[in-house]
Amino acid sequence: MPKFETLDSTALNEAIRSSFTEKEFRNHSFDKDCSDMILRTSMEKLSMKNLIPQAEYILRDMLEENLTSSEAVAFFLHALTERKRQNYCMMQLQLARFPSNCSIESFDFSRVNEKIGRVFRELEKGDWIERHNNLYLYGNPGMGKTHLAIALGRRAICKGYSTRFVSAGAFFRKMQDAQRNDQLEKALKPFIQVNLLVLDDLGAMKDVDDGTFGFIMQRLMTERHHKKSTIITSNLSLADLEKTFPGASLLSSAIDRFIEDAISLQFVGDSYRRLKWKRREATINAAEDAPQTVAEDQTTPKPSEAAKP
Repeated sequence: MPKFETLDSTALNEAIRSSFTEKEFRNHSFDKDCSDMILRTSMEKLSMKNLIPQAEYILRDMLEENLTSSEAVAFFLHALTERKRQNYCMMQLQLARFPSNCSIESFDFSRVNEKIGRVFRELEKGDWIERHNNLYLYGNPGMGKTHLAIALGRRAICKGYSTRFVSAGAFFRKMQDAQRNDQLEKALKPFIQVNLLVLDDLGAMKDVDDGTFGFIMQRLMTERHHKKSTIITSNLSLADLEKTFPGASLLSSAIDRFIEDAISLQFVGDSYRRLKWKRREATINAAEDAPQTVAEDQTTPKPSEAAKP
């Protein structure tokens, strides 16, 4: 059998794509160009084409280590897998459309009751998404409900779950327009299929008809029931939500499906945004009330100078 370096490009491609036994493979001598082509072709077949540029850096790191053949293979595959995970996370973070880069670590849990802190330490593990549980965060505005919802969504993406964030107002207006144009099923599909849906500030919707709101909510929750996870944030309790939209006849059915697998957490306390404002005002007022230092008048002669004739 001819050596790879004696083959023209066409024959080389055919040889690479053919099947070799381990003995045949070991009996071939490879130059750099041939090795690179084999690597590229193999990675394309393994759906790792986008990682080809990074493979060279990984191989360079491997050469600096004194590794056995099995260690080298393990190192290479682990490095490729980790980079593939990182690329997936970056892509999903863009698709999720989070309005900010909130994290659980940056949240001040001393402002909320201990139960919320304990629950979130469990939620950040991500097991609840695998069980298709839901989460309802409600209570006073400015308590960090959206912050924590975003943080859980970002953590879910890093664990491999597709996630989508959307404000309730924008979502229901979009669905209402789609329904009027007979495009509701198409518009709802990506929000039904995503592993974790974050529906932010439910109840603060304008220009959305009660009946349409109830119908869309019922449709969404029915399709996601026992299949996907949903986080809803709101200033209203679920009971108050139903009272706020009395014309949404199907809302009760939607809530019933949602709460069956839901964890409900109430946030009580002063708005964090208002606290920041009060601190800022206090700092400004303190600066204004501080005694002003009067600069010495340079035109007034010093006592020693005034005594001179």
